[in-house]
Amino acid sequence: MAVSKSVNPELEGKASEQDPWEIIRQMNERIKDLENGKKTAEKPGGGHRPPPDLSGEKKVKIKLFLDGDKYKDDVFVGINGRTYQIKRGVEVEVPESVAKVLEDSGNQQQYAYTHMRDLQEMYDNNKQPGT
Repeated sequence: MAVSKSVNPELEGKASEQDPWEIIRQMNERIKDLENGKKTAEKPGGGHRPPPDLSGEKKVKIKLFLDGDKYKDDVFVGINGRTYQIKRGVEVEVPESVAKVLEDSGNQQQYAYTHMRDLQEMYDNNKQPGT
């Protein structure tokens, strides 16, 4: 028998303490207020948090491959709400975490390509995977 564990121990049991119909009623009131242009108070800690400031992070220079065919468009990177659009073929400075995301992406693409090639070779040689 599977045992259910709460992901957040602080919330343990709190969902059952409040009547679900009351939650729905409160949500409907909030929707009506928003539709009528009223601003309602957010719960403490609710709403949007500003993206982390990466300006203090160490910068590294990178240059993305440009070939005028498949690899010609800018590259979009998003990290915790901060977004970066990086032009290919031009050396740019980016936070170290952005360079790490791009490196990890390239490694994953290489792994996927290698794995697909190996599976294709096994298929071509009429072998079953895992043998």
